[in-house]
Amino acid sequence: MANMPKWLLVLIIGSASMCLCCGGVGVYAGFKIRGSGPNSLTKNVASIVETSLADNQVTNGMLVIAERDLVVNTAVAADGDTGIIADTEGFQIAGLTTTISPNGIVIASPNGSSTSFAAKPMVQNGKVDMHVEPGGNELINLFTFNERIFDGLERGINNTLAAQGLQAVSITLHDGSLSIETAPV
Repeated sequence: MANMPKWLLVLIIGSASMCLCCGGVGVYAGFKIRGSGPNSLTKNVASIVETSLADNQVTNGMLVIAERDLVVNTAVAADGDTGIIADTEGFQIAGLTTTISPNGIVIASPNGSSTSFAAKPMVQNGKVDMHVEPGGNELINLFTFNERIFDGLERGINNTLAAQGLQAVSITLHDGSLSIETAPV
């Protein structure tokens, strides 16, 4: 080291310092995105679902929810833009469709190629609970967007039931809709 030029030493130490700083910023940003982005998605989706279900009436103890009531898009999709999009407003969901079948609920891009995740709703302790199925896009799974979207669905449904003084007893999935048997709290 005694014969090493000072400029080379400064270059090596400076480069290492830059790597550490940039890596630290990247890790910090990743934790912020992982926490705040998906959390805001949960709140946005819950709000959309609650608004959509506001006109649904419980008849003979049953709340029927159609696919159109569970649309999770928070933004209008630009041509070809589907999935979870980062923009200046945070994270937006655009161009996704919701399909309900006896096998569960699937939220996907129209062709299912770029974004697709699924959950099976169940009732636990008087509330609807979405059991997210493994699979799908690894980046979306890393940031837990799939879980947060389904958290928003279950929160919206449960808030709607609570606002009417009801709790879930059982849930039945049909092609195009789901039925929740309810009881007073």
